Amino acid sequence: MYQRMKRVGLINNYIMRHYDTIHTESRENITDSILECLENWEPIKVLPLPKVQTSIYCDKKRKEIMKMILS
Repeated sequence: MYQRMKRVGLINNYIMRHYDTIHTESRENITDSILECLENWEPIKVLPLPKVQTSIYCDKKRKEIMKMILS
């Protein structure tokens, strides 16, 4: 899991950047958000859109990754 998060930049670009907000959330909410971001950021799952978008930041990052892969 750590390697997957590190590979897509989730640790520095999401967890560390939003640490002040994240640490006030419950463990369940944090886990759900991080898993959703990880699934959205991994280039393997580029084509299907996420079923539920709970984070504008995750969606923005997903679009950036799609743009990089398709160009």
